[in-house]
Amino acid sequence: MRVLTPLVKPGQRLKKPIMSGGQLLFGAGTEMSRRYLRVIHEEGIRVVDLEPDPHVSDWETVPSVDQYVRGLDERFIHHQRNRKMKALKQAIKDVYLDFLFELESKE
Repeated sequence: MRVLTPLVKPGQRLKKPIMSGGQLLFGAGTEMSRRYLRVIHEEGIRVVDLEPDPHVSDWETVPSVDQYVRGLDERFIHHQRNRKMKALKQAIKDVYLDFLFELESKE
């Protein structure tokens, strides 16, 4: 599960290693501590992949682009003929997709 760095809590474990400038910072399975989280923040890393954690809520995870678009389509399915709702959906989609693509470019 992908989580924004500020939402990662001590005790959670990395699913994938974290690299910065070609250097390994933390390997897969590393348990996060406050010190490690500070290093990740200082390196400008915005998203990390964590092992599954039942204490992480859906709103704390960063969806893939496909997951996000599917979810947005489901939310607006009953408003397909309403021009204002279609415009709202498109605005939300544009802003959030820009955010997701920006996150991807920083990884």
